[in-house]
Amino acid sequence: DLDFQGGDFTISLWFYQNNHSGVDYLISKFSGWRLFVNAGSVAYSYFTESDNSTVNISQSGLSFPAPAWHHFMVTGDVSGGFIRLYLNGNYVNKLAWDGTIKNTGSILRLGSRDGGASQTLNGFLDDVYINSGAAFTKSETTYTVPTSPMKDM
Repeated sequence: DLDFQGGDFTISLWFYQNNHSGVDYLISKFSGWRLFVNAGSVAYSYFTESDNSTVNISQSGLSFPAPAWHHFMVTGDVSGGFIRLYLNGNYVNKLAWDGTIKNTGSILRLGSRDGGASQTLNGFLDDVYINSGAAFTKSETTYTVPTSPMKDM
């Protein structure tokens, strides 16, 4: 189940941006959740089940050059009550979370979001890992960036 209803989760991937012009959607379940980068910031957003409002967690002012490969990870930790963002092995931000994300039934999209050519990744993805049921880390410092594909937890 990729709607992450009430459980821990991890989304981990490598991305390569050709440049930092505009929003690059990395992975999404439209009207459910999405990961994206935008001019030096990383972000995860989701829609709430109760009122369909959008909740964003992001971190701007990050220095990650383009073109280049970078590792981006988001974890949802229900028991701890947080969604956490990581870039290149470093914890960058967190947001309080009650474990609910809207169940949309929409398809999973890699490198884009619904809506057209202006909402696609200008680059590449590699080693995309999604786990519904476990948070890879709950650390608020650093983690070791995977150098090989992640295994089921």
